[in-house]
Amino acid sequence: MGGHVPLFFASLPTVPEPVKAGKARALAITSAGRSPLLPDVPSVNEAAGIKGYEATIMYGVHTPAKVSPDIVRRLNEVMGKVLRSPDTVAKLQAQGMAATIPGTPEQMTAYIKENIPRWAKVIRDANIRLD
Repeated sequence: MGGHVPLFFASLPTVPEPVKAGKARALAITSAGRSPLLPDVPSVNEAAGIKGYEATIMYGVHTPAKVSPDIVRRLNEVMGKVLRSPDTVAKLQAQGMAATIPGTPEQMTAYIKENIPRWAKVIRDANIRLD
């Protein structure tokens, strides 16, 4: 916001206010399609013609591996109830976050496992190294 950084990627909930105030210019949304929070901002697919581009943030809760499956199931059940409540859904949507129906611990594990090869390829192709 101070004019010192020429380009950055930010999570969507932090962007609308600076854009609307003229302090930042949104070039593209990294989700598959446009966001209701910034409907005039194209997706990367539209803006750059990079078909299939999608980079979104996924939030999840993790426990140490040794936590009892019964406790994991109970945590998942309680969190699912909260995340399905109309008030929570409305608050998430107001921040540009997809209020998805929570899944099972097994679905979360599968999601992570299927995304590791995708992002490993990006890291390899871009020759990204830890400093």
